[in-house]
Amino acid sequence: MLVPECARIKIYKYRNFSKPTGDDFNRLEALIHRCLVWCARPDTLNDPQEFKWTCDYSPTSATLGLLTELLGTQLHRVQYPTEKRLHIDQLMRAFVDRGHVQEIYDLVLLSKPSTWSNEQEIRFVSQVQAVTVAIDRAKVTCVVLGEALKPDVRARIEQLAAPVLLVDRGSNT
Repeated sequence: MLVPECARIKIYKYRNFSKPTGDDFNRLEALIHRCLVWCARPDTLNDPQEFKWTCDYSPTSATLGLLTELLGTQLHRVQYPTEKRLHIDQLMRAFVDRGHVQEIYDLVLLSKPSTWSNEQEIRFVSQVQAVTVAIDRAKVTCVVLGEALKPDVRARIEQLAAPVLLVDRGSNT
């Protein structure tokens, strides 16, 4: 199903509205009308694979040397690798040489499984979790409604979001 293009750059914000609280609606209102982005905890995201990756502990020719040495902006383009996997050497190299930290950061914080690649997400990364931040010159131009919203929740979001464009993921409009 195609969702119409809502904006040139998209920041995806997921919030579970199956049992919404007043805080959930307040955060949505703050996002839509005041461009305040809620930075959630990783355990509240909608993709259980989001921050899961594996580490290969088998030694390589670089392992011994790394063991011996052991003794940007906030908006980032998300990557969609076919596999989210690190080797232990990469972790040790990043600890020893800060120049290699970015590859770990990119995989752990700035990647999603390739099944999400159609989003082409731009992610806001904060140094603090569970906070609201303002993004200068930002404007919410579209809210995409999930398929499983209960009618009363959908109605409240529609009322709260007006006059912002609403796109129903369950429709072809």
